[in-house]
Amino acid sequence: MKPTHLLPPVLALVAAGIWIGSQRRSISALELESEALRGRLEVARQDPATAATDPSVAGQRNSKSKALRPGSKVDWKKMAATQAAMRSGGGGDLRAMVALQKTLLALSVEELLAAFDEIAALDLSEDAKRELEGTLIGLLANKDPQAALERFADRIAGSDGGLAWQLSNAFQSWSAKDTTAAAAWMDRQVKAGTFDNKRLDGQHDPRIRFEAGLIRSLAARDPAEAARRLASLPEDQRDEVFTNPFHFRIRPGTEKAVADLIRTQVAAEDRLSTLGRSSAPLVKEGYGKVGEFLGAIDASPEERAAVVGEALRVRFKGEEMTTSAEETRAWILAQAPADAERLSGEALAHMSGCLEFPEMAKEALKYQQASGNDDALVSFLKNAPDESRFEILELAEKISDPVKREEVTRRFLNNPNRTATPAATEP
Repeated sequence: MKPTHLLPPVLALVAAGIWIGSQRRSISALELESEALRGRLEVARQDPATAATDPSVAGQRNSKSKALRPGSKVDWKKMAATQAAMRSGGGGDLRAMVALQKTLLALSVEELLAAFDEIAALDLSEDAKRELEGTLIGLLANKDPQAALERFADRIAGSDGGLAWQLSNAFQSWSAKDTTAAAAWMDRQVKAGTFDNKRLDGQHDPRIRFEAGLIRSLAARDPAEAARRLASLPEDQRDEVFTNPFHFRIRPGTEKAVADLIRTQVAAEDRLSTLGRSSAPLVKEGYGKVGEFLGAIDASPEERAAVVGEALRVRFKGEEMTTSAEETRAWILAQAPADAERLSGEALAHMSGCLEFPEMAKEALKYQQASGNDDALVSFLKNAPDESRFEILELAEKISDPVKREEVTRRFLNNPNRTATPAATEP
């Protein structure tokens, strides 16, 4: 468990800033961790005294340490040293950090902006300055997202992802509250070249992340304007607006609008996969949520197959089993009957990562017998994990169609680096 998970809300923001600035973690890990912190940080922002009554710091309530009075000078060098100590595993005085965080939470927008100037003038390494900035950017974005964006706009395209992620979150908050003003700012920045990708490797296109937040807000208020903005992006990049769940999440009531944007603006060859990937996270709330989405968008059979297939992949990716093969099969039959056998086989293959392969194989054979065709068995064996290759090759003999049987076995038999199967081993 990471240290930030153990801290009270008021302290979590300081710790989050330290980890953001110092660890240079991957952006996906940062996003996942921040999801867990966001609710606690909002409580801390609205009520800085919360941490003082948090059970996790109950033993510190009677401490003589007190928060600095609003307007007091913050010793940024001392704060940088504390961050360095935490980064190296040296810990720190939690009571002093709580007091410091209360002071930071009380800073006004003007004081926060001035703090960035003070930090820039310090005799510290650039890494130490970035850590301090990372701690304060979230505070400023909560109080005034536009001010945060204006202050750091010139660093969006050249950042390694962390700063752009913080600022894009600020932009999403702003666009949700004042879509018109946020869109106008975005247009000015695009014209000024703020979002021109400055990375030589061509990775991390910052504009997509910002446009995703704006289009998400516009989908609920002005679908026509959302379509116009999406059309202004290169066609081969439009699917990226929808396929990262940290950039774009479907809001209740916007299902049809989002589906229509994908249907009309995303390249034809990418539409089904984009629709599936954009809606798949809904399965975390249960199969019923995905079913509601399919009904809301009046999905075609092809769209149903794409959405259900992607939802199944997400549902069983790296998770313990909380559903049964029977429940999953029934849901597939109800939502995508035309592709039920293929999807049922894929589902069993995904489940075999959590359950025993022989158990899933029995289910596949049961589906084969019930349907009278090999589709579920073929799909199961084609998607089953490679480590079950001996069992896969044995079960493949039960496929009646030799062409389909060869589709299953070719990934092993045509692999020169494969381990020999029992049948191929010399006596």
